[in-house]
Amino acid sequence: LYKDQKKYAEAKEVTQKGYEIYRQTLGEDNIYTILAHRNMAFIYYLEGDYKNAKIKIEIAFKNIQNQSPKRPNLYLN
Repeated sequence: LYKDQKKYAEAKEVTQKGYEIYRQTLGEDNIYTILAHRNMAFIYYLEGDYKNAKIKIEIAFKNIQNQSPKRPNLYLN
């Protein structure tokens, strides 16, 4: 919703909180944690902060590669 309204600061804050909850409760390699990283990358991209977008998406891809042997049909679409 915040992304649709172009309220990127609010979107980033909510997504970061969600990421922290997922990371602490489910672990870094959990799909929800990975998707939160992907969502953060997208927000940074929309803001034009390509450096941080790249960092976040690289983390998401690294973690998804760790998941691939366990869940071969898992994608970051």
